[in-house]
Amino acid sequence: MAKQQIVIGDVAYMVNMKWVICDRCKGEGSIGNPAFDGISLNDPEYDEEFFEDYFNGHYDVTCPKCMGAGKMLVVDEDNNSEEFLKVWREEEEYRAECEAERMAEQCF
Repeated sequence: MAKQQIVIGDVAYMVNMKWVICDRCKGEGSIGNPAFDGISLNDPEYDEEFFEDYFNGHYDVTCPKCMGAGKMLVVDEDNNSEEFLKVWREEEEYRAECEAERMAEQCF
């Protein structure tokens, strides 16, 4: 178990952390290039060689969530105080709302 300082508002907390396998890349450190999301095997724009390269990982990119590590240090929700977890969950919810608003603004 690792400890890390997390600042929320004006308060610094020493927090117990744990390593987990990245849920985006499943520990591989890379993902299929999002530029190709939604392509079809029947798409005439892409030939057999392209799909062979694609399925062999030729176009993969570094996982943006774990930055290629395949694992991430996360808050250990089983080994921190309820006081901290309450504040942390509120902060995480607020950040998610802000991110959703930012993404919605980009759509216009």
